Amino acid sequence: MELQVIPHKSIGPLSLGQTQEEVQEALKGLYVSLTGQTPEFVRENAESQQPSAPDAVPSETVRELMERYGLQVPSNPAVLPVSRPIHRIEMIEERYSDTLSFRYTCGLFWFQAAYRDNRAAEISVDRLVREQMPVMLCGFDLFKTPADELIPALKEKSPCVCGTKDEELGYEYQFDALGLRFWREDTFHPKLLKDENYVREMAAVLEDQKRFRYFDTVTIY
Repeated sequence: MELQVIPHKSIGPLSLGQTQEEVQEALKGLYVSLTGQTPEFVRENAESQQPSAPDAVPSETVRELMERYGLQVPSNPAVLPVSRPIHRIEMIEERYSDTLSFRYTCGLFWFQAAYRDNRAAEISVDRLVREQMPVMLCGFDLFKTPADELIPALKEKSPCVCGTKDEELGYEYQFDALGLRFWREDTFHPKLLKDENYVREMAAVLEDQKRFRYFDTVTIY
């Protein structure tokens, strides 16, 4: 099973133009296909969000994702409300002027949809889903292909806008003609290993930095 990205259209079962209800149905179907279980949707406030976790300590992948987005990681799963269903998808709402956004999270995937006039205008997927299935575009696995290989290949199909002076060390890349945007929390490129000052200064975290050679989120619009 894989998620196909179709520019200007969809990421797997989630499509631009879908209503909130249709997005939820698509995510429910995806969850069922992965687990065989039907999830409940639990609505949360961004300020009071509790981590999505089963009856065990969160995995390193889930823990890393929670820490990245500022979510509290419990040291003891007993602190989680016992009344919450194990099979659930949390909905975290955010509002920005004329846009209503929902993050849909669980231990298997993380999606975000931005709605205008109750229709999805942007859809994002996080790299957490790569543990379950590849996210594919033009033959590339978007979360397992290094940015320094993926971006040049896509630039052959469409112009790219990058917000940094050194494009090889960009955080965000936008392809308007394809309706695609890629983002990563930090940057890494193999050329940095040739910089003795960089290698010396980053020695303690160098192996961790190498993960930033890959993207964290992919967005269609």
